[in-house]
Amino acid sequence: MKVTSLYYYPIKSCGPIALETARVDQYGVVGDREFMVVDRDGKAIGQVQARALAHIQPRLIGNVLSATAPGMDDLPLTGAGVSATTVTMVGLQVSASDMGDGCAEWFSDVISADCRVVRIREPVNIAEHRFFPFAQSLSPVPFKSMLGRFQPFSLHITTERSLADLNARLTAPVPMSRFRPNIVLDGDGVDGDGAYSEDSWQVVEIGSTSLGINFPCERCGVITIDQDTADASTEPLQTLTDYRQLERGLSSKVAFGVYASVGTPGQLSRGDPVHIIRQTSAAPQSEER
Repeated sequence: MKVTSLYYYPIKSCGPIALETARVDQYGVVGDREFMVVDRDGKAIGQVQARALAHIQPRLIGNVLSATAPGMDDLPLTGAGVSATTVTMVGLQVSASDMGDGCAEWFSDVISADCRVVRIREPVNIAEHRFFPFAQSLSPVPFKSMLGRFQPFSLHITTERSLADLNARLTAPVPMSRFRPNIVLDGDGVDGDGAYSEDSWQVVEIGSTSLGINFPCERCGVITIDQDTADASTEPLQTLTDYRQLERGLSSKVAFGVYASVGTPGQLSRGDPVHIIRQTSAAPQSEER
């Protein structure tokens, strides 16, 4: 099994940047979800609320990050922000820097809604959050209590084998972009890397990193949004609901892919082999078609 694709999403809920090599720190891929779009009350806006976020594409040239969108001038983003603020993400109070009125106006024009853009200011301790003890109980490896991104989980991993199984059940196949992963893996179908085998992994090593697999990624309506057109339908969420229901979960209980924490920071690249260091003996949660 090997890494076939790597992505990070500088702006939460917006487009990805594909990578050949990813630097991974204790919080995940460096630069991932550093920026977030919020409403005037400081609450996160995602694609379920504003599908046009899918049209916003971050662009990195050298060390300069900008945002682009159809019919809009490029918007420089890299910077410390103009003022400190507090925003809310999945019930967490997060210290952030507001990126200013010009940035807010640009994003507001794209999504046709009044919004602000913020950048993460400092790590967040979620140990006292109500979901933390339950998340710990679900995870076979230590669940990190410190967040350094606008994301409650460090990394999101998917596999080509699982997507192929899902697409075989769909009338119209969907691309991996629907699931917005950081790391995409593929194998030869041997024991340990078949469809949904990632459900049973506990520790994997890729490149110079060691990653602990926390639990399956529970899916929401974002996966029904075409990331190229921003059009929405009922799939693939409807089909996943038929056969990928978790017995225990944090929210939706409809699973595809897994969340991971960083055990050993380092570097990983496309083509790197994946070593499964520890896994359970439980069978992947699937069913015959």
